[in-house]
Amino acid sequence: MTRNLKTTVIETSFSRLKRLTQADSITFRISADEISHRFLPVEISRQTFYVYSAFHVEGGIRIIALKKRNEAITRLYCAVWYNCNDPTEAKSGKDVTVVAASVRNLHDHHGLDYTAAFILCPLKQPTSSDADTYPPSMLQKTQIQDTPLRVSLIDEGEQELATLVELPIETDEIVCRGKNENKRDASAINEKLDIGKVTKNLDLAKTPKNPDFVKTPKNPDFAKTTKNPDGAKITVKPSVTETTEISPDGKVRTCFRERVEFTVCSSVLHSMFSRSESLVETVEMSRLLGAGRVVFYNASISADVNQVLGLYAQDWSEGREALEVVVLPWDLPKLLSPDKLYQFGKMAAINDCLHRYRNSSRYIVFSDLDEFIMPIKFSSWSELIAQVNRAQPGTSEYLFQRTIFRRQRPSLTKDFHATAEEYNPAILGVTQREDYIFPQKIRSRMIVDPVAAKEIGLHFAWRILGKSYNVSTEDGLVHDYKETTLNGNIVIPNELSRRNTRVTDMYVANRFGLSLATRLKTIWSRLKREQFV
Repeated sequence: MTRNLKTTVIETSFSRLKRLTQADSITFRISADEISHRFLPVEISRQTFYVYSAFHVEGGIRIIALKKRNEAITRLYCAVWYNCNDPTEAKSGKDVTVVAASVRNLHDHHGLDYTAAFILCPLKQPTSSDADTYPPSMLQKTQIQDTPLRVSLIDEGEQELATLVELPIETDEIVCRGKNENKRDASAINEKLDIGKVTKNLDLAKTPKNPDFVKTPKNPDFAKTTKNPDGAKITVKPSVTETTEISPDGKVRTCFRERVEFTVCSSVLHSMFSRSESLVETVEMSRLLGAGRVVFYNASISADVNQVLGLYAQDWSEGREALEVVVLPWDLPKLLSPDKLYQFGKMAAINDCLHRYRNSSRYIVFSDLDEFIMPIKFSSWSELIAQVNRAQPGTSEYLFQRTIFRRQRPSLTKDFHATAEEYNPAILGVTQREDYIFPQKIRSRMIVDPVAAKEIGLHFAWRILGKSYNVSTEDGLVHDYKETTLNGNIVIPNELSRRNTRVTDMYVANRFGLSLATRLKTIWSRLKREQFV
């Protein structure tokens, strides 16, 4: 067959696409529902890479992928589908746009064989916000017809154009209405969108030992055994933002989106993660600092941790929990061992989290388990960010330096001695830290405006619009409660290897100790009473 696919942009008509495939329709191997939140292998030119998720952002579609660091991926095209729920039902050129894809490795791969990557499917001319992401030569000179629903990756092979894989395009859920429609109240919007309902995520934290942990709790009536004896739901007032946009047919629509102030993108839980005490402490401390959502990626967890996550999920789905705890599956391909992919693909996970919650979060916090960005002079992240914004308008990245509390050197707080011994919280059990504070951007953590962020790194944003501000250590500091022993050996950062000076730091215990102790007692009494652990 004679084909001319050497140009950057392919003619965007469905008939052209069908003609290229020599078929009456495109055949997709796996439905979108079946592939959601899975790593899918893609083979092209004797290379294999893996795709996890796709997002509609400024400039086009961005796909989160894992690939060999030193291998270039060529002959790859994107077919972006609109309007139809099933791409095989597409009827016209308005339903599909086909463009050449570009692939860019992400940073922080530490020189290992595999790296996280973006597969970029450009859909419009670049603006100042996306010109660094999409080279002008890769951009199609057309407007987006409507909200894209799915994207297919297509291989321009030597003999035929083959569809490799199809992904649903993930977006923060949104409801729009015309200006003459009746305004929906917040509860109706929530019901319509199923926003944040963990029921759609209940099977995401499954372990082989307990595949139905949420659907079959050991005490199905436990809602009536808590301090709320009637089992009534706690009403949580949703935060709903209202914006106006122009629909493709030129009509003005008012759109509603639920948005939390802070989403925490936390760790990849791996190696049969079993530290349930650390998990509860991370969730509860994030709550006290202002989080409305905490996100984990589940590579491998123990049954106990699974049950803890199940309790949070069930409380949220029943309306009795104001903090959403999300668990997304992270089943890495078996060949991607830790010596080939840094930190279980953490770069892919945090950039997935950035894109997944960018529109439903005012800010996103990036930190690991046992790490907490502490606002020193303020009672919450919100107060700290507000102060920075007043002094430094236009800031979109807030960087925090780190200090380390060694957990093998317990120094229990006097007022919470019993709580520290019973629930093993690092914050109340270790009050002495190293006097060393790491320099800016060395082991730092950050809070970002997600709409401005293009690529998140492990310790700072690699690509972000707006100002990056280094928060003073007098205003905020990362408290890292580090396990510095491994199999009996001391494992500490090189910067601390020759230092042994400690400082007593009671700030967290004094500011948050009572509230944290109360939350820990409440959660662990629930877990024990309901026999979750």
